[in-house]
Amino acid sequence: LLNDATQAPSRRGPPPLYFNKLRDNLDLLAGAPHLGFTFGLVELASYISAAGTTIVMPSVIAHSVEIARAVVLIESNDDGRLDIQVSTPQEDSKSSGQTSRKLDAERFDLRLGEAFDPAVVEAVSELREIVTGDPSMKVDFGTASMVIRIKPRDVPKWLTGLVIYGTGSTNVGFLQGQLESLGVPTSVGFQFANDTSEIVGTEAPSKYPDTWSKDVSIDVFLQSRDPFLDRLRQLADEVAEALSD
Repeated sequence: LLNDATQAPSRRGPPPLYFNKLRDNLDLLAGAPHLGFTFGLVELASYISAAGTTIVMPSVIAHSVEIARAVVLIESNDDGRLDIQVSTPQEDSKSSGQTSRKLDAERFDLRLGEAFDPAVVEAVSELREIVTGDPSMKVDFGTASMVIRIKPRDVPKWLTGLVIYGTGSTNVGFLQGQLESLGVPTSVGFQFANDTSEIVGTEAPSKYPDTWSKDVSIDVFLQSRDPFLDRLRQLADEVAEALSD
């Protein structure tokens, strides 16, 4: 009977593993999380027949049910920003097999296009061309955002100037830690955040001195694109001057 009870599920899927003591086999389970274990409590009822033989009748009295399983990918960027991606095994099977699935220009525009009309998406594409055409600036992508960075002269570090999320919200930020690592007064970054909040017309920093108090929608930000980029270039000059003193 025990043999019959194990053969049927084995034909339908992965064979079951039977442990007398789960605690003694935790190392085995911990070493193979990719197998997606579920657990069951099996009761073995034993009977002695009139002929003196032992009959064992297994029955499952409890088992775990997998409601949802997902992989949470948390990436820490150089500027201290965290990119968080949650994916399910079904989504992973459709991907190229890469663990990290950062956006690129095309995928970012597609995501942005879900919330904004084509004119806004085209304007963001034009913004990228302006940035990539400036040797002191570049565009990076995370799993959920597009980031504009700037490199002060004679400084081997790219600073975060603007973060544009796939949802269309924008903000500055994360300069405090970057400037501290360079030995530059953080007041330089605080003033940049305050000045740019006035440029784009949002609330000045309060709780976090290097971040706008309120995100700005990308369509609103684009109206102040050029003066913002000018202020970003000024930031690079200020950092370079602070390091040369």
